[in-house]
Amino acid sequence: MCILNTEGCNVFENLNSKDYQHVLDLMREIILATDLAHHFKILKNLKDLAERGIDKTSVKERKLLLCLLMTSCDLSDQTRPWENTKRVAALIYKEFFSQGDMEKAKGLEPSDMMDRERAQIPALQISFLDHVALPVYVLLGKLFSPAKEVGDRVEENKQHWIKISNLIKLKRGGSQARMTFEEVLAIENEADDETTHLVNGSETMGSKC
Repeated sequence: MCILNTEGCNVFENLNSKDYQHVLDLMREIILATDLAHHFKILKNLKDLAERGIDKTSVKERKLLLCLLMTSCDLSDQTRPWENTKRVAALIYKEFFSQGDMEKAKGLEPSDMMDRERAQIPALQISFLDHVALPVYVLLGKLFSPAKEVGDRVEENKQHWIKISNLIKLKRGGSQARMTFEEVLAIENEADDETTHLVNGSETMGSKC
Protein backbone atom coordinates (compact mmCIF):
# COMPACT_ATOMS: atom_id res chain seq x y z
CA MET A 1 0.00 0.00 0.00
CA CYS A 2 2.91 2.33 0.74
CA ILE A 3 4.32 1.67 -2.72
CA LEU A 4 0.95 2.30 -4.38
CA ASN A 5 0.65 5.58 -2.49
CA THR A 6 4.09 6.69 -3.70
CA GLU A 7 3.96 9.18 -6.58
CA GLY A 8 4.48 7.50 -9.94
CA CYS A 9 4.12 3.98 -8.52
CA ASN A 10 0.38 3.37 -8.54
CA VAL A 11 -0.06 0.92 -11.41
CA PHE A 12 -3.81 0.80 -10.70
CA GLU A 13 -4.46 4.55 -10.87
CA ASN A 14 -6.50 4.32 -14.08
CA LEU A 15 -9.02 1.87 -12.60
CA ASN A 16 -12.45 3.13 -11.59
CA SER A 17 -13.20 3.23 -7.85
CA LYS A 18 -15.07 -0.10 -7.85
CA ASP A 19 -12.32 -2.01 -9.65
CA TYR A 20 -9.66 -0.25 -7.56
CA GLN A 21 -11.28 -1.42 -4.32
CA HIS A 22 -11.65 -4.93 -5.75
CA VAL A 23 -7.91 -5.02 -6.56
CA LEU A 24 -6.99 -3.87 -3.04
CA ASP A 25 -9.25 -6.50 -1.46
CA LEU A 26 -7.75 -9.17 -3.71
CA MET A 27 -4.22 -8.09 -2.82
CA ARG A 28 -4.96 -8.44 0.88
CA GLU A 29 -6.57 -11.84 0.37
CA ILE A 30 -3.75 -13.42 -1.60
CA ILE A 31 -1.03 -11.92 0.62
CA LEU A 32 -2.74 -13.35 3.70
CA ALA A 33 -2.88 -16.68 1.84
CA THR A 34 0.91 -16.95 2.21
CA ASP A 35 0.39 -17.54 5.93
CA LEU A 36 1.00 -21.27 6.29
CA ALA A 37 -2.01 -21.76 8.56
CA HIS A 38 -4.23 -20.41 5.78
CA HIS A 39 -2.30 -22.32 3.11
CA PHE A 40 -2.88 -25.65 4.82
CA LYS A 41 -6.59 -24.84 5.18
CA ILE A 42 -6.99 -24.51 1.41
CA LEU A 43 -4.46 -27.21 0.49
CA LYS A 44 -7.12 -29.87 -0.18
CA ASN A 45 -8.95 -27.46 -2.50
CA LEU A 46 -5.69 -26.72 -4.29
CA LYS A 47 -5.00 -30.44 -4.75
CA ASP A 48 -8.47 -30.96 -6.20
CA LEU A 49 -7.90 -28.00 -8.50
CA ALA A 50 -4.58 -29.41 -9.71
CA GLU A 51 -6.11 -32.83 -10.41
CA ARG A 52 -9.04 -31.65 -12.50
CA GLY A 53 -7.68 -28.39 -13.91
CA ILE A 54 -8.95 -24.89 -13.32
CA ASP A 55 -12.39 -23.73 -14.39
CA LYS A 56 -11.55 -20.28 -15.75
CA THR A 57 -15.16 -19.17 -15.39
CA SER A 58 -15.12 -19.82 -11.63
CA VAL A 59 -14.23 -16.78 -9.50
CA LYS A 60 -13.53 -19.07 -6.54
CA GLU A 61 -11.08 -21.22 -8.50
CA ARG A 62 -9.30 -18.19 -9.97
CA LYS A 63 -8.80 -16.90 -6.43
CA LEU A 64 -7.44 -20.28 -5.34
CA LEU A 65 -4.97 -20.15 -8.23
CA LEU A 66 -3.88 -16.64 -7.22
CA CYS A 67 -3.30 -17.87 -3.67
CA LEU A 68 -1.14 -20.72 -4.98
CA LEU A 69 0.83 -18.38 -7.23
CA MET A 70 1.47 -15.93 -4.40
CA THR A 71 2.64 -18.71 -2.09
CA SER A 72 4.91 -19.97 -4.89
CA CYS A 73 6.43 -16.49 -5.12
CA ASP A 74 6.77 -16.29 -1.34
CA LEU A 75 8.81 -19.51 -1.30
CA SER A 76 10.79 -18.70 -4.43
CA ASP A 77 14.17 -18.57 -2.65
CA GLN A 78 13.90 -22.37 -2.57
CA THR A 79 13.80 -22.46 -6.39
CA ARG A 80 17.10 -20.68 -6.95
CA PRO A 81 20.50 -22.27 -7.62
CA TRP A 82 22.04 -23.78 -4.48
CA GLU A 83 24.58 -20.99 -3.96
CA ASN A 84 21.76 -18.42 -3.83
CA THR A 85 19.40 -20.58 -1.81
CA LYS A 86 21.88 -21.27 0.95
CA ARG A 87 22.73 -17.56 1.24
CA VAL A 88 19.05 -16.77 1.77
CA ALA A 89 18.80 -19.61 4.31
CA ALA A 90 21.76 -18.10 6.19
CA LEU A 91 19.92 -14.78 6.45
CA ILE A 92 16.73 -16.49 7.61
CA TYR A 93 18.48 -18.45 10.36
CA LYS A 94 20.37 -15.33 11.43
CA GLU A 95 16.97 -13.70 11.97
CA PHE A 96 15.56 -16.81 13.69
CA PHE A 97 18.50 -17.12 16.07
CA SER A 98 18.41 -13.42 16.87
CA GLN A 99 14.77 -13.79 17.90
CA GLY A 100 15.63 -16.92 19.87
CA ASP A 101 18.37 -15.04 21.75
CA MET A 102 15.91 -12.28 22.65
CA GLU A 103 13.36 -14.81 23.88
CA LYS A 104 16.00 -16.48 26.05
CA ALA A 105 16.97 -13.08 27.48
CA LYS A 106 13.35 -12.67 28.54
CA GLY A 107 13.34 -16.07 30.24
CA LEU A 108 11.35 -17.75 27.47
CA GLU A 109 12.19 -20.99 25.68
CA PRO A 110 12.36 -20.50 21.89
CA SER A 111 11.27 -23.14 19.42
CA ASP A 112 13.98 -25.50 18.14
CA MET A 113 14.33 -23.67 14.82
CA MET A 114 15.06 -20.40 16.66
CA ASP A 115 17.47 -21.86 19.21
CA ARG A 116 21.01 -21.72 17.85
CA GLU A 117 22.09 -24.41 20.31
CA ARG A 118 19.38 -26.91 19.42
CA ALA A 119 18.46 -26.24 15.79
CA GLN A 120 19.14 -29.22 13.53
CA ILE A 121 19.35 -27.11 10.39
CA PRO A 122 19.53 -29.82 7.67
CA ALA A 123 16.62 -31.74 9.23
CA LEU A 124 14.58 -28.54 9.56
CA GLN A 125 15.23 -27.63 5.93
CA ILE A 126 14.42 -31.11 4.63
CA SER A 127 11.18 -31.16 6.61
CA PHE A 128 10.25 -27.68 5.35
CA LEU A 129 10.89 -28.70 1.75
CA ASP A 130 9.01 -31.98 2.07
CA HIS A 131 5.94 -30.60 3.81
CA VAL A 132 5.68 -27.03 2.53
CA ALA A 133 7.74 -26.02 -0.51
CA LEU A 134 7.79 -29.15 -2.67
CA PRO A 135 4.01 -29.79 -2.46
CA VAL A 136 3.41 -26.21 -3.63
CA TYR A 137 5.60 -26.62 -6.70
CA VAL A 138 4.24 -30.09 -7.45
CA LEU A 139 0.76 -28.56 -7.60
CA LEU A 140 2.05 -25.70 -9.72
CA GLY A 141 3.69 -28.19 -12.10
CA LYS A 142 0.42 -30.08 -12.52
CA LEU A 143 -1.39 -26.88 -13.44
CA PHE A 144 1.39 -25.51 -15.67
CA SER A 145 3.71 -28.19 -17.06
CA PRO A 146 6.67 -25.81 -17.66
CA ALA A 147 6.67 -25.12 -13.89
CA LYS A 148 7.84 -28.70 -13.26
CA GLU A 149 11.35 -27.37 -13.87
CA VAL A 150 10.96 -25.16 -10.81
CA GLY A 151 9.97 -28.14 -8.68
CA ASP A 152 13.01 -30.04 -9.96
CA ARG A 153 15.29 -27.23 -8.73
CA VAL A 154 13.70 -27.40 -5.27
CA GLU A 155 14.34 -31.15 -5.25
CA GLU A 156 17.99 -30.53 -6.21
CA ASN A 157 18.38 -28.16 -3.27
CA LYS A 158 16.80 -30.72 -0.98
CA GLN A 159 19.46 -33.22 -2.08
CA HIS A 160 22.16 -30.78 -0.90
CA TRP A 161 20.59 -30.70 2.58
CA ILE A 162 20.37 -34.51 2.59
CA LYS A 163 24.05 -34.70 1.64
CA ILE A 164 24.96 -32.29 4.45
CA SER A 165 22.84 -34.25 6.93
CA ASN A 166 24.56 -37.51 5.95
CA LEU A 167 28.00 -35.90 6.23
CA ILE A 168 27.21 -34.64 9.73
CA LYS A 169 26.24 -38.19 10.69
CA LEU A 170 29.44 -39.53 9.16
CA LYS A 171 31.85 -36.94 10.54
CA ARG A 172 30.16 -36.04 13.82
CA GLY A 173 28.03 -39.05 14.60
CA GLY A 174 24.92 -37.05 13.81
CA SER A 175 25.63 -34.40 16.43
CA GLN A 176 25.05 -30.85 15.34
CA ALA A 177 25.16 -29.32 18.79
CA ARG A 178 26.37 -25.71 18.75
CA MET A 179 27.32 -25.83 15.08
CA THR A 180 26.96 -22.47 13.38
CA PHE A 181 25.19 -22.21 10.05
CA GLU A 182 28.55 -21.57 8.39
CA GLU A 183 30.00 -24.75 9.93
CA VAL A 184 26.99 -26.76 8.72
CA LEU A 185 27.47 -25.58 5.14
CA ALA A 186 31.27 -25.93 5.30
CA ILE A 187 30.92 -29.71 5.74
CA GLU A 188 29.70 -30.06 2.16
CA ASN A 189 32.61 -27.99 0.82
CA GLU A 190 35.10 -29.98 2.90
CA ALA A 191 33.74 -33.23 1.49
CA ASP A 192 33.98 -31.89 -2.07
CA ASP A 193 37.57 -30.79 -1.43
CA GLU A 194 38.45 -34.21 -0.02
CA THR A 195 36.89 -35.93 -3.03
CA THR A 196 38.81 -33.69 -5.43
CA HIS A 197 42.03 -34.39 -3.55
CA LEU A 198 41.45 -38.15 -3.69
CA VAL A 199 40.61 -38.03 -7.42
CA ASN A 200 43.67 -35.93 -8.19
CA GLY A 201 45.80 -38.21 -6.07
CA SER A 202 44.53 -41.29 -7.90
CA GLU A 203 45.19 -39.66 -11.27
CA THR A 204 48.74 -38.82 -10.20
CA MET A 205 49.36 -42.38 -9.05
CA GLY A 206 47.92 -43.68 -12.30
CA SER A 207 50.17 -41.47 -14.41
CA LYS A 208 53.23 -42.63 -12.45
CA CYS A 209 52.30 -46.24 -12.98
